[in-house]
Amino acid sequence: MIKKQVNLIGPVNSLSYGIVTLNIAESLSEQVDVSLFPINEFNIDCPPAKVQIVTKCINNTKNYNSKAPSIRIWHQHNLASHVGSPRIGFPIFELDRFSDMERHHIENVDALFVCSHWAKDVVLNTTSQKNVYVVPLGVDRRIFTPSKITNGPTSFLISGKWEIRKAHDKIAKALYKFKDRNIKVILACDNVFSSPDENNAWVNMFSF
Repeated sequence: MIKKQVNLIGPVNSLSYGIVTLNIAESLSEQVDVSLFPINEFNIDCPPAKVQIVTKCINNTKNYNSKAPSIRIWHQHNLASHVGSPRIGFPIFELDRFSDMERHHIENVDALFVCSHWAKDVVLNTTSQKNVYVVPLGVDRRIFTPSKITNGPTSFLISGKWEIRKAHDKIAKALYKFKDRNIKVILACDNVFSSPDENNAWVNMFSF
């Protein structure tokens, strides 16, 4: 029996899209032959087992199947480049409207993968793209396990690049309402494009 094949396009680095590409390549490779076409040079510090899997997927591109499905994990304004068919875009976004360029790219792939039903509704309500499928990114239970702690503070982990579109200001206001409760806020955020003063201003929002 011939194993199914998938052409996967995406960055492989320590940023959000890169980690998503890495994890999807690893999961897909358990079921199908994955040919991974990195958008950038493979650059991520991860366990040797994952490096071995990604290296194998990249080496598969030497004999890729041009008729296998093509999944491009990248921003919604740049979904045109594909290897194979059908051409499937997989953007990750937080906004409820698109620019003309973004809409054009979304509408001109054969199908679209999104992470949530909210994102699916945004695409269906604002573009002519009708082939939209929800593919939740999930949680790796080998890394994140249910807590056995039954007392102590309720902890909130805030992550991502400091910026308005990730709603960190709204999160801070929401948590402020519970500042007198037994809560703990852990910040894992930064923005390399902002000055130290700008980053500190975001941190200070959570100083309550």
